[in-house]
Amino acid sequence: MRKKTLKNIIYLYGISVSKIMFSLITLPYLTRVLTTDSYGVVAYVKTIMSYMQLIVDFGFSYSATKDIVEATKTGKEEIEKVVGDTLLAKIILVILAFAILLFISLFVPILKNNLLFTLLSFIPVGSTILLFDFLFKGLEMMHVSTTRFIITKTISTVLTMILIKNDSHILLIPILDIIGTIAAGVLVIWEMSKLKIKLRFDSIKESVIKLKKSAVYFLSDFSTTAFGALNTVVIGMHLSTTDVAYWSLVSYMLSAVMSFYTPITGGIYPDMVAHKTFSLVKKILRFFMPIIFLGCIFTLVVAKYALV
Repeated sequence: MRKKTLKNIIYLYGISVSKIMFSLITLPYLTRVLTTDSYGVVAYVKTIMSYMQLIVDFGFSYSATKDIVEATKTGKEEIEKVVGDTLLAKIILVILAFAILLFISLFVPILKNNLLFTLLSFIPVGSTILLFDFLFKGLEMMHVSTTRFIITKTISTVLTMILIKNDSHILLIPILDIIGTIAAGVLVIWEMSKLKIKLRFDSIKESVIKLKKSAVYFLSDFSTTAFGALNTVVIGMHLSTTDVAYWSLVSYMLSAVMSFYTPITGGIYPDMVAHKTFSLVKKILRFFMPIIFLGCIFTLVVAKYALV
């Protein structure tokens, strides 16, 4: 395995571990200072936003990363075109996701009764189009994304502990996320200026072509989460906010375990695109499959005790 690829995997694991660590700090705190109903609202809206994020991303973390890897062979101008055209395509997706969110909010009581909180929560989702993760992944500079994530999450977590004390402060939760996203955007602009990368827009037509190319990746991502998305909507329509709060905590534990697969695929993907070889995948499988197998056996043995 190339040293650069290994470093990218480590940096991506840094993001995954940090997500869990920050959640272990904020979740117990929020469950303590908020009532069960209010925490249920927060948890449900955050879950909905994760699916809105899926629409905004639309598989570009793979398709645009591939375009960046290929553009590095041509020159910086081609990289700038990929960044510009992808940004334009993502703006279209933000508009679409916002329309879908408004439509869903008409029928889901939790969203309808907390519309301002829902709309504020969407702003950080829409703002992620300015973070250009695909650019740094394609350039194999994942330390940029990791550093940015840790800094911004530290800011929002500290502010959460200082400012949020009861249910009346619930609107501060998305506002603090917005502040964190702004800080992330500043860091990204700084990194892009260091690389002397600007935005070059080709045409709307080129952005639509990129959407069509990325649709395959989106369908692959969405197919694995569609059942969960349906569950989320149904739960919000039929269960109380208290039940949603308990459901979200269990759901989070499952997501935390699954998140440990993402850094592997994300880290090796640029290398696979650049060298078009599956030898690296074989090495990864030989290393991780025994670990996964042992994990399955362990889960099978202890599950009945954990559920008691």
